[in-house]
Amino acid sequence: MGFVYRNFREALIENRNLAIIFICSVLFFLGHELVIVLSPLYITSIGGSILQIGLIFSVSSLGVVFLTIPGGIISDKFGRKKLALIAILFAATGSLLLPFADNWLTLLPLMFVFMSSNALFLPARHALIADNLSRKNMAGIMGIMFTSYPIGAILGPLVGGWVVDLFGWPSVYYMAALIILLSILPLLLLKETGESIHARSLRSLKADFERDALRVIIPIVLITAIMHTALSMTKTLLPLYLVNNFMANETTVGLFFTLTSIPYLGMALTGALADKIGGKRTMIPALAFMAPIFILCGLASSYNDLVIRYLLLTISLSLIIPATQAILISQTSPKIRGLASATRGTGLSLGIAVGPTIGASLWETFDPSTPFYVAAMIVLIALPIALLIKDHRVSAQNYGDKLQT
Repeated sequence: MGFVYRNFREALIENRNLAIIFICSVLFFLGHELVIVLSPLYITSIGGSILQIGLIFSVSSLGVVFLTIPGGIISDKFGRKKLALIAILFAATGSLLLPFADNWLTLLPLMFVFMSSNALFLPARHALIADNLSRKNMAGIMGIMFTSYPIGAILGPLVGGWVVDLFGWPSVYYMAALIILLSILPLLLLKETGESIHARSLRSLKADFERDALRVIIPIVLITAIMHTALSMTKTLLPLYLVNNFMANETTVGLFFTLTSIPYLGMALTGALADKIGGKRTMIPALAFMAPIFILCGLASSYNDLVIRYLLLTISLSLIIPATQAILISQTSPKIRGLASATRGTGLSLGIAVGPTIGASLWETFDPSTPFYVAAMIVLIALPIALLIKDHRVSAQNYGDKLQT
């Protein structure tokens, strides 16, 4: 575990910028999870159907699809910090306005504004992290930084469900807006360099490296899109699945997402594992493991049973996320890292955009468990694509050889 501690020390103690990015991300994701996880229950409370829930999340995510790549380009051209600040203001404004919706149609544009903030925040955040990374333990540091999301995902649903039960829906949205706005404070202290710590050496790379980068960017984007299509088919409707099948209330729904987000904290360890054995070797077994777990989730007979099985699903994700991001960053130069991260984010957003509607259609056409079974088949498509990717440890060595020559 000593290597995990070294990564933690390098990321959050010795590197001031990474520590600031981490704190800002925790606050942003905490506010975001207060809103997103329980929103399907809010939509039903104002008269929305299962299919309308799917449409709201799909259409809202289209904004993220179309804005993520422009967001990455903006982050490369005009600054990651400015883009992150704009994203925070978008998210806070959307959260403040959500309680004023009285039907699913008026909620749709407000969710669109709120979700679109991710299209600006995520590429800016990923590029800021990449700008401050060392290459020797890239996936390990990525893993440390990515634990900012599970902290929000663990606290947000439980607190949100409790607040809704005690004070009603408007309170949770106002609380989320306040927490998101607080993320501006650490961000103001960030000293943006505009280039990575190895930028001077990296400028000497030949232009053909950018063409080579497409060989890893395209497969990573495809894998990300496939994986998140499968996930969003099930996760978006999970609150209603828990209510309908296991008589859960808002607090126990929030507790479910809190418990099943805990494995994401393990990304500090799984990122270090990817550095040690290789990102590809970490990612492929985890992808293969997801398919049978989706099937087992659909067969769960109780709330506790589903918690245990969904925990296994998030363990798989905690292995995949830092590995794929490290593979991507290791094979792209600083001048296109924002664009590369944004392209991966577009794959993620595309999956999130199409998944909810597919899941809702399967729910209404067949039964609530069908999305789990179809998700199992979809995630298997990513496996042959993953086999085509070069391992980031090998590529990083080749990259270093180029620098020396």
